[in-house]
Amino acid sequence: MKKKFSKNEIKIIKNFIHNIDKTLKVKVSRGGRFECNIEKRIIYLGLKKPNHKENMLFQEWYKQQPEYTPINKTIMSILHEIGHFQTFNRQEFEMRNQIEQILTFMYEKYFIDEKQINFGYWNIDNERKATMWGVQYFKDNSNKCLELAAALGLSM
Repeated sequence: MKKKFSKNEIKIIKNFIHNIDKTLKVKVSRGGRFECNIEKRIIYLGLKKPNHKENMLFQEWYKQQPEYTPINKTIMSILHEIGHFQTFNRQEFEMRNQIEQILTFMYEKYFIDEKQINFGYWNIDNERKATMWGVQYFKDNSNKCLELAAALGLSM
């Protein structure tokens, strides 16, 4: 079931994000995915409950990382998008775009499968740094993150 954030939940998330970086704008994604637009400094909120298959693959990848800490996927998605702005490097961002194009091509030509394209994507320096920024933020501010999860009705 696709569950969207309520208007009140969006306001709660905006406040959480603005406590970290007041310059970021927050909007709801039309495609239902958590994303960001670096140039326009916008974080797009995805669905409250992430895609099951992608979530399972992400959890499998994430549990293999030495920094692994149990974090709700929706909270991790929010922190990850903030992390893109906190760890931004133009050269890494451009490289990320090139690698994503290569991975997409390989997937579309059946050289790699769904797991391989996702693991490859999450291992791109730019993506991994954003995730690990989120993990570190969670470790350093677990009370704030747990309060956010509770306010959104999410289990950790």
